[in-house]
Amino acid sequence: MNPIEQAVRGFQDFVTQVPEVIQPVILMIAGAVPYIEGEGAAPIGVVGGIDSFVAGLSAAAGNFLAVSIVLWITVTTTILWFTVDTFILG
Repeated sequence: MNPIEQAVRGFQDFVTQVPEVIQPVILMIAGAVPYIEGEGAAPIGVVGGIDSFVAGLSAAAGNFLAVSIVLWITVTTTILWFTVDTFILG
């Protein structure tokens, strides 16, 4: 079993062990993992026993949150860079 399969199997086992209320949060975290993302997290949740709609929505939300954070950091850094660059170089 390769490391990716081990990670997916670990997420599946973990989802089945936590309370039902927390399972969508676990899927959001799985959706934020770069390789698993939303497309892999939803099937993990369905196999773990979560309703397919909730699993898909949670996985997509986690993926969206991760991308939003990266985008926010990139835009903020770019704005700061150009602000400092304009201030220093005039």
